[in-house]
Amino acid sequence: MNREKFGFRKDYDSRNIFHLTTKIKSYIISTVDLGFNLQLNSNFSPLYYETMIFNCENNTDESFIFFQERYTTLKDAIEGHKKTIDYVLNYLGNNL
Repeated sequence: MNREKFGFRKDYDSRNIFHLTTKIKSYIISTVDLGFNLQLNSNFSPLYYETMIFNCENNTDESFIFFQERYTTLKDAIEGHKKTIDYVLNYLGNNL
């Protein structure tokens, strides 16, 4: 089946999905390969990867509730994950 016509990346393989997770205190930074394009505007580059932050111990903590970054390439996603780690560390400051 040609998944590209449904917005999937040409080299996407659902049996080999990239997923990067980092835990800092109660926060989980998760970067995943979604495989399909989430870009809503066809004039811009496709977005196949996504980073989000979750609090796995306190579901009422809304510190990062709207945080979401999307990327076109795996390289950008890995770099974005590292920047998100720095963002969370900076937010926590001396509360580590």
